[in-house]
Amino acid sequence: MIYNTMKIWLILALICLFAPVDGISQDKIKQPKVGIGFELGQWVPSSLNSESELASLKEVKNKPYLGIMLLKPLKYDFSFRCNAGIWKYYEEEPTANNKCIRIVSFLFDLKYTLLADVLIQPYVSYGAGLFLGFNGEKTNPLLNFKGESEMGIGFNVGTGFDFQVTKKITLELEFQYHYVKFNNVVVFTDNYSGPKVSVAGLCFF
Repeated sequence: MIYNTMKIWLILALICLFAPVDGISQDKIKQPKVGIGFELGQWVPSSLNSESELASLKEVKNKPYLGIMLLKPLKYDFSFRCNAGIWKYYEEEPTANNKCIRIVSFLFDLKYTLLADVLIQPYVSYGAGLFLGFNGEKTNPLLNFKGESEMGIGFNVGTGFDFQVTKKITLELEFQYHYVKFNNVVVFTDNYSGPKVSVAGLCFF
């Protein structure tokens, strides 16, 4: 399912590359001070599908990744990006253990724009993250953090496109890989590394 989603985002990115945008010219794009926005994505740790001891987890489902973002443009086409997000994984079929995990992430990335003076701006990103894993029941609300927790540190690499919708609004399409490993097993495994595809809307001030 993750690969089908990746194909969809790739098609959307290609459409954006050739989509006409009225009322915006390249010489009107100015360097903003700061941008804030929201992110929606899909992320599934590879270990849930590949490790033999987790073969019974084929019915694992995940909630969409939800996040808020702060981006500060720097010099030389670099930007500093902070992201706070949450996502949830759980066993779809009822079991005695009712396994469910909620992971809260705090990501800190350095973003480099490859082509800055165009409406569709390709970029790469890399950075680190702090991840908090919570053991809970799948029937609990997404923002319910009761239960045992574990902290992990990870690394992020990504690439994507910034689509300049207006002079102050940007649409960000990104493919990112999170390397996340906890010191101990958290519900399903200690390794939650995997790819994430997402779209974010940013408003610059």
